[in-house]
Amino acid sequence: MPRGILNEAPHLDGIWWEDKIMSEKENIIHKAKKTELLKKRINQNKSFQRFDFLKWIFDRIKIEPGSKIIELCSGTGSQTSYLLDKAGKCGQVTAVDISSESIEILKAHTKEVAHSNLVTVVSNMDNLEPALRSQGFRPQFFDLVFCAYGLYYSKDVSNTLKVIKSWLKPKGRIVIIGPFGPNNRPLFNVLEQGGVKIPIFVKYTSGEFMVKDVIPWITDNYQVTHINTTVNQIIWNKIEDIIEYWENTTFYDSDKLPIVKKLIDEHLYKYQSFVNEKHIMMIEALHDEK
Repeated sequence: MPRGILNEAPHLDGIWWEDKIMSEKENIIHKAKKTELLKKRINQNKSFQRFDFLKWIFDRIKIEPGSKIIELCSGTGSQTSYLLDKAGKCGQVTAVDISSESIEILKAHTKEVAHSNLVTVVSNMDNLEPALRSQGFRPQFFDLVFCAYGLYYSKDVSNTLKVIKSWLKPKGRIVIIGPFGPNNRPLFNVLEQGGVKIPIFVKYTSGEFMVKDVIPWITDNYQVTHINTTVNQIIWNKIEDIIEYWENTTFYDSDKLPIVKKLIDEHLYKYQSFVNEKHIMMIEALHDEK
């Protein structure tokens, strides 16, 4: 349970609030696990983004050849190929995801660069330690923990961070990437104008999670923290593309489709394009830069 959510709602009954968030979270995680929806969202973002999001990430992360990396929430492998390439033939990448279907797509997606240095593990983050031990791993094995857009699906974020830290070498690093601030606000605004109810959990993880849950833990547990942020515009010119993206999110509501289509159509008639904004934060934590 993200501590920030409860802290932001002292005026609400704590049990009601927690039950509502957990109920939303379980439903959203169920939707988020659907590989086909994930693939379509990724393809949409790649097709209409102003700049290459992955290049932005890996231009800012120094990964030595031979590194042993664990990637949490690897999904279908969008980042895994980059990690494998950086680690090289003498390194190793262990990709962990809750969806076996996503892992199978990842293996096919990375086969040209994987060589023999890709290990895949099907597990949720809250069962990470026994899952790694079952593969023959032991703590303090990894040089880098990498997690992009997924840490908020952990049931206990602080404990997950504590566990992954224990699997790092003494000078190992953690890199966590996620949304922050007014992320997705243009899209949220038009959907809410059309009567769509964006779940509290979605809004929290989209805007506040990195600042309220990740940064405090990182700064309490690491000597050095580097934070990079950017804004990537997703520019849509056709109503069909916007609706397709929305249909593949965890907050699609088919009952509100007619009014939302009308609002987007009016926006495109007036401005010719619809610009959504992805606010991206990358946190890198380490004990010593020397």
